[in-house]
Amino acid sequence: MDDLTKLGEYMSEVRPTVFASLPRFFEKIHARVLADLAREPEGVRRRFREALGRGREVVRRRQAREDVPADLLAGYEREALPVLRRVKDYFGGRLRLATSGGAPLAGEVAEFFAAAGLPILQAYGLTENICVAFNREDDYKFGTVGPPMPGCEVRVAADGEIEVRSPMMFSGYYKEPLKTAEVVRDGWLLTGDLGELDEDGFLRITGRKKELIVTSTGKKVAPSLVENMLREHHLVSQAYVHGEGKSYLVALVTLNAAELAEHARARGLKAGSLAELSREPEVRALVGDIVAGVNRRLSSTEQVKRFALLGRDFEVERDEVTPTLKLKRDVVARNFADVLAGLYARPFSEE
Repeated sequence: MDDLTKLGEYMSEVRPTVFASLPRFFEKIHARVLADLAREPEGVRRRFREALGRGREVVRRRQAREDVPADLLAGYEREALPVLRRVKDYFGGRLRLATSGGAPLAGEVAEFFAAAGLPILQAYGLTENICVAFNREDDYKFGTVGPPMPGCEVRVAADGEIEVRSPMMFSGYYKEPLKTAEVVRDGWLLTGDLGELDEDGFLRITGRKKELIVTSTGKKVAPSLVENMLREHHLVSQAYVHGEGKSYLVALVTLNAAELAEHARARGLKAGSLAELSREPEVRALVGDIVAGVNRRLSSTEQVKRFALLGRDFEVERDEVTPTLKLKRDVVARNFADVLAGLYARPFSEE
């Protein structure tokens, strides 16, 4: 790729059958599908919703390791999949296998694509050990990176850090024995990632050890967990959760410009820039509902008590995100220090 902004255009030209990417790309495709669908006649939208609902039922049964009734499966394959095929068209129309890595893929996004007949298989690896775990086409779980690959041992330390041992492991950092000793102990690689193994041996990544937020009460929170849940909504582009040494968490939220413009048009709001629309009371109320919905799925410590809706997205040019749209937390905190300070300017009350 010479220009990531042209990925969609190249996808249509190349029409790949196998494609590996990062969660943010699949999240953007998900948002684009929903935005395009909103412009269709009600009859088209209704048929898509019904087909997707049938697909979700099939997928949820499979995720629960339940048998899928023959009539449900036949109806899904015969009636729903042809309607849902439009989702594959965003990838060129021929895609049969997609994989995702580098960060967790939002559960809503994962279920959406699986229901449309295109499961995105999450995997986990790192430079020092190539591939650690991966989901399989015939055996995958949302929210996990799959079971460890053959020959790779995985364990979770008492503090939640994932440790790995395998023949694929690197021999050390070049001419850096002290740095090597920091990450290799008794033959085990300390990944710096936090996670857990479920009862079926599937590995779940919960965050980065160095990114853990420690509140003033001593509670530890993985911010990426909360951020990924906020980004499940198609209008949300980025989220940054903050709260080191504080009594509660706050968040900076940015919105997808194209999806927000379509949302505004559909509801008769005055057209404007991303900054202008982000100031609209209705838009702020919508983001408040999104945050409240996420909070209901979290413990009190993990909940976002206040948020700021920014008038622009985080930008590569300002060094706030990497070219693959991963947050640079220290830069975001520095660039929006005044906004974050404002969120803590007055005492928080549950009332």
